[in-house]
Amino acid sequence: MVFKYGINFLIIVLFSINTYAQTTFSIQGTVLDQQKKSPIELTTISLILKDKIFQKVTSDKEGKFSLKEIEKGSYVLKFQSPGYTDLIIPIHKLSSNLMLNEILLEEKIETLDAVVIEGTSDKLIEKKMGKIIIRVDSDIMNEGASITDIMENIPSVDIDENGTILMRGSTDVRIYIDGKPAQISLDQMSPVNISKIELITSPSAKWDADGSSIINVILKKNRERGLNINGNFSYTQGIFAKYRSSLSANYTIDKFSFNSTLSYNKSKNFFGGRTEDFLNDILQITENINRSDDRAFTFGVDYFLDDKNQFFVNYKRNFSSPEAISSFVVNDIDRNFHETDYKYNNHDLSVGYKKILDGENHFLDIEAYFSWSPSDSESERISEDNLGNNTLLYDYNGSGNFAQFNVDYQKEISSKHSFDLGVQSSFQDIDQFLQNTSINNPTFPDFALDYNFSRNILAGYFNYNGTFNKWSLRAGLRTEYVKRELALNTDNFDYDYTQVYPNVLVSNTINDANSISLSYNRRLVRPQHWQLTTIPKYFSPTSFAVRNPELQPSYINVLELSHYYQKKGFSLSTTVYYTNMNDRISHIQRPSDANSDIYIFTLENIESDNAYGLEVSSRWKINNWYTTTNTLDVNTAVIRTIIDDQIVERDFTSYYLRSYNRFKWNKNNFQLNFRHKGNAVFPQGKRNPYGKVDFGYNRKIFSGNGSIAIQVYDIFNTYNPEYEIRTDNAYRLGLFEPESRRLRVTFSYNFKSNKTKNIRRKKRNSIERRDVNGVQF
Repeated sequence: MVFKYGINFLIIVLFSINTYAQTTFSIQGTVLDQQKKSPIELTTISLILKDKIFQKVTSDKEGKFSLKEIEKGSYVLKFQSPGYTDLIIPIHKLSSNLMLNEILLEEKIETLDAVVIEGTSDKLIEKKMGKIIIRVDSDIMNEGASITDIMENIPSVDIDENGTILMRGSTDVRIYIDGKPAQISLDQMSPVNISKIELITSPSAKWDADGSSIINVILKKNRERGLNINGNFSYTQGIFAKYRSSLSANYTIDKFSFNSTLSYNKSKNFFGGRTEDFLNDILQITENINRSDDRAFTFGVDYFLDDKNQFFVNYKRNFSSPEAISSFVVNDIDRNFHETDYKYNNHDLSVGYKKILDGENHFLDIEAYFSWSPSDSESERISEDNLGNNTLLYDYNGSGNFAQFNVDYQKEISSKHSFDLGVQSSFQDIDQFLQNTSINNPTFPDFALDYNFSRNILAGYFNYNGTFNKWSLRAGLRTEYVKRELALNTDNFDYDYTQVYPNVLVSNTINDANSISLSYNRRLVRPQHWQLTTIPKYFSPTSFAVRNPELQPSYINVLELSHYYQKKGFSLSTTVYYTNMNDRISHIQRPSDANSDIYIFTLENIESDNAYGLEVSSRWKINNWYTTTNTLDVNTAVIRTIIDDQIVERDFTSYYLRSYNRFKWNKNNFQLNFRHKGNAVFPQGKRNPYGKVDFGYNRKIFSGNGSIAIQVYDIFNTYNPEYEIRTDNAYRLGLFEPESRRLRVTFSYNFKSNKTKNIRRKKRNSIERRDVNGVQF
């Protein structure tokens, strides 16, 4: 009897244990890169029950993970990994052990609301809320190119005959490198290190309020495990030869990632032109030769303490010593030589810390950025007689320092609502000594200027992002206090102000193919420090410049309406915008009081400027071997200004048409670009239309590890801008003749070690929902 009860009791215990074992389960799987199929280490896997994290683990070096002791029920499985889009997998009524096998994560690009205008694997242009992303590597014409060539290929961006960057017809664009203000000339950068370029037409409140729009250059950040080395060399032949070379390497091991780049650029460029003044009977012929010798070095370290803490340090050093030689012939008699030597020496240092608080979209960012130029200099020697005797000497020596500190906090309230806020402070100091020494030159008397400039900015911002069914909202407010101090010898021009800058962007997803957005931004344009000096600056025998220390900021209101359409093989983006700018800073020309044959260029705040624009971008993949991308920029503006007590009002319509045509044949890629610029109008004149045609070819070699590219710029040599100036005192026609037709050959090779596990720096990832089979919904 005892034995019988004992057997029954044992059966009950075993049954109970078995029943308990069957009510707790496990989930296992392996996390892989979607394209490379390589394991992703340190992926955070969260098991969520009713919006609360029930259990959390991280993947190992082989990408494997295991969640254990899970009770029966319905859960949400969330995958988060640095540099990848978050993935959510719903699990309905878990009642047994679950083996997910391969979990494929897609590399993160940026945020939601993207409309791809070009290609799939060959994406060229991508439209997102408030900005356009240009993938530099996807354009054949960019291989081995200078930054100027790259910018010329970008929709909405223009490079004028003086090398100035314009966006939507305005020179008030601000340039950033990895989200930090550029403190060097872009041509001093190594273009091979550029990953993509963002054209931000509707910046959030996080961005500095300065500038009508923003161009953000994003550098490559290779975090592949092991050693990776890339070499690049390009040779360009125009009138003169030019060389570009770079060597970059990164090494990632355990929790450290090291990267470094060396680059060297040597170039010699020609720029010619002629200007004819009919009222004063003056013909001036100009020839310019510019030499450049640029070197750069970068070094950076990322340290991933764990999946919640990351530190980084990046250092850059730039050396540049350009030279310029100009010669002028006026009425076939007077010959003038103008020689200029520059020396630039710049250091950049950025340090930062990122803390993931609770999931990828809840974090704290702290960053400090320093840039200093201890010994910049410029020296000019000008002679205005046939014997080459110096008649004017100009010397400049100076130093500059810039520091910026950011503290940013972002929190995802729910899958549909988030906010971010932060504070930013920046400090800029520039000390210069400038001197003109005249040798029998009545136009330029001796002049010495001790220039001291400082601008300190304290700012705070708040952004809200929300999704309401098919509607999305981004609203933000930025407040800035600015204190500017300027001392020119014994004269002081100090100025301080506080302003608020609201912005709002509303979008609606009409259906799978159509979406629209409407945005408003208030911004300003601050006078740049070089626009505030008063020393005369020599241009040519018939012109010089004197800047204006009393310039005030210009304030801008921008309204933008966009429509996106996308179907398989075809995409279309259309944007219309309106810009109102008060007290715009504009270039003004007037004759010299001492000599009416000489013109003075200066800067003034004009009364108002209104502009309307249309931007259209389309991409059509006609078949597997031919894809065409076309863009049209139309700008209509009304400029009203006061010059010498006279009201001048001008209105104009200009356009810029670009066509990018990609052809594929076996392993060969071809590209044919067409560009046509319409006329441009400024307060006292206009520039006539012109255009050009470019051709490019590239091919992968050495089993895909290397590539060779050939480009021909301006095949028909038609890039010859003409301009016209009409005033009460002059009627002038000018023709620019740059070194536009060029041939470039580029070779690059990439060495990679066998290990390719990716542990990229954490980014602000959006959430993409999929079921267990990877089907997006």
